[in-house]
Amino acid sequence: MSVTVIKVGGSLLSLPDLGERLQRLLHCLEGERVLLVAGGGPAADVVREWDQLHALGPERSHWLAIDSLSLTARLLSQLLPNADVVRTRTHAEAGWQSDQVPILEPRPWLEFFERERGAELPRDWTVTTDSIAGWLTVCWPAQRLILAKSVAVPSSDAADAVDEHFPQLLPRLPRIEWINLRDESAQLVPWNPEI
Repeated sequence: MSVTVIKVGGSLLSLPDLGERLQRLLHCLEGERVLLVAGGGPAADVVREWDQLHALGPERSHWLAIDSLSLTARLLSQLLPNADVVRTRTHAEAGWQSDQVPILEPRPWLEFFERERGAELPRDWTVTTDSIAGWLTVCWPAQRLILAKSVAVPSSDAADAVDEHFPQLLPRLPRIEWINLRDESAQLVPWNPEI
């Protein structure tokens, strides 16, 4: 069965009804194996502030920001009644068999894929969960990536819509779709950005 990775933008974490909106999206994908990646939002912003204040440097800030995603993943798991935070592929498979929605805990996955494939993602602020979700889509491999954001589908220019590293992943990504979850009437829209 195919796998669909959904990146839930950190800007969506302030939506009071985010859980209900995600459940509606998941209902549209019934029968697919969905793997959620939670954006950093305010949790990652705190790390950006610490980096500026304490001059932590790119790599240390990168890993602290990755660790902040564990918090946002757990928040999503509280908003979705049938969700579970997963650290391994086996755990994700077990979740799907139990009709649960796995939510990625990013650090173990990144460390695993880096050991298996080498460090393909820069360890700096050019990488956010856009690139993490894209890289996971490539490495799993998944058949599609959905970017759930707070804005309408952008023009074909990827630079205006995602993190700085994401365009480098585009040649390796399968189907990409976009949805503005802040718009209650939004639909999934194919997104074919230019490289």
